[in-house]
Amino acid sequence: MWYKLPIWVEKEFGPWSLVGGLGYTVVPQTQYRNYLYGGYLVKKEVGKKLELSAEVFSHAREGFAAAQTQSSTLIDVGGYYHFKSPGLQLLFAYGHSVAGQTENYAYLGLYKTWGKDKDAGKKTAADAMFSAQPHVNGPQ
Repeated sequence: MWYKLPIWVEKEFGPWSLVGGLGYTVVPQTQYRNYLYGGYLVKKEVGKKLELSAEVFSHAREGFAAAQTQSSTLIDVGGYYHFKSPGLQLLFAYGHSVAGQTENYAYLGLYKTWGKDKDAGKKTAADAMFSAQPHVNGPQ
């Protein structure tokens, strides 16, 4: 079981947002190691339904059993499209390493929030991700 301890700060000005943060992952498994990670994201609302962003993200080495045996710094671009249904978004991104271990990734997914929280439908993909890293608990 992985435990992520993230801290981040967001500043908005008009359609622009700046999000920066760092975290520490505790991985009590054989051949994995605890590691530090962090990133900085610039996001712009292009319209009521579309938000685009660019991010610089870095992580320390994660251990011999992980795919990321060395540290890496990546730059990625992506965004999300807000569907008419509250709390439903399409997420997309592509990223590649610019320093350290070579990494390349892309994803496309649906993000849905629900519940009694009156702000549940207002949460964004940034609330759930920094470069698609698991938020609290990773693979078990």
